[in-house]
Amino acid sequence: CLPNTRQHYIDNVMTWICSDNVHGADQIFLVADVVGSGKTALAHTIAKQCFDTGLLASSFFFDETDHCVRPRDFVFKTAHDIGSKYPEVADEISAVLKADPRIIHFLPTTNLFERLVLGPLVRSQIRGPVALVIDALNDAETSDVPLILRTQIQQQAGLFRVFVTSRPDHAIL
Repeated sequence: CLPNTRQHYIDNVMTWICSDNVHGADQIFLVADVVGSGKTALAHTIAKQCFDTGLLASSFFFDETDHCVRPRDFVFKTAHDIGSKYPEVADEISAVLKADPRIIHFLPTTNLFERLVLGPLVRSQIRGPVALVIDALNDAETSDVPLILRTQIQQQAGLFRVFVTSRPDHAIL
């Protein structure tokens, strides 16, 4: 679908976020384009609209100039934001960390996402959509976040709506 205007495109994304019948890979909306095409501006606009409508669970903007490229930082910020939005999830995250605080240092990123984000969300019975906005995924220092998107996010039956921007990197596409 090629939108006629930027606002039409934003409206289509917001309609997708609010849709009930989204599962598997359809929970991820990827915008891949070249440098300077407006991907970051679009991600900020989508994040603001989601925030204004109460749908935003978390946003993360990978930025190599600010050294915000670590996938673990993405996991920690996402867990913090989701815990702030959903108190019952915060209780679950706290319980996980109290049971074994060493996990923040020793678990691989994908396992950390499972323990701090996915598990607590699923156990809390949140019905979504849990909207995440990720900008400049291509600037992440490892392929951990694309792996999380391909495996853990897609396995959840309609829980997530993840809006992602990236340069057209083969590993991400």
